[in-house]
Amino acid sequence: MHVRRLNDILHLSIEREDFSRARRAWAILARCKEFDWKTKWRTGLLLLSDNPLSGQHHHQQASGGSVEFLKKFMRYYPDEQESVLQETILHLTHEGKFREALDELDLYLPSFPFQESPFLLAYAGLISFRLAISSSDDKIQCTF
Repeated sequence: MHVRRLNDILHLSIEREDFSRARRAWAILARCKEFDWKTKWRTGLLLLSDNPLSGQHHHQQASGGSVEFLKKFMRYYPDEQESVLQETILHLTHEGKFREALDELDLYLPSFPFQESPFLLAYAGLISFRLAISSSDDKIQCTF
C-alpha cells in the first residue's frame, strides 16, 4: 500500500515539475523489493537530468550521466538492449556528439538483434548524413 502511494507521489511530482521530490521518491522506490525499477528505467533516466522536461540539458555533466547510466544499464540488463541503445543514440545526438553516436551504432549494428532494427539503421543513416554535411560545410568555409 505504501509503495503504491509513493509511486503516486513520484508521478504527481513529475507532473507538477517538482523534480527534487520526485528524485527522493525514486530513491526510496528503487530500494523497495516490491518495485521493479528495471522496468521503469525511463523514469529514472528522466530524473537524472537537471531540468528534465525543458528539452534542454543545461549541464553537460548531467547529460553525460544519463549516457553513462544507459551504457551501464544496457550491459547489465540485456532484455532492454535495443530500446536502451535507441535512447543512448538520442541523448548523444541531442548533445551534439554525432561522431560518438555513430561509433556506438557501428559497434552494435552488425550484431543481432540490432541489425534488424529499422530505427537504428535510420539513425545511422541520418547521423552519417549529418556528419557528411558538417564536414562539407567545413571544407567550404576553409576555401573562402
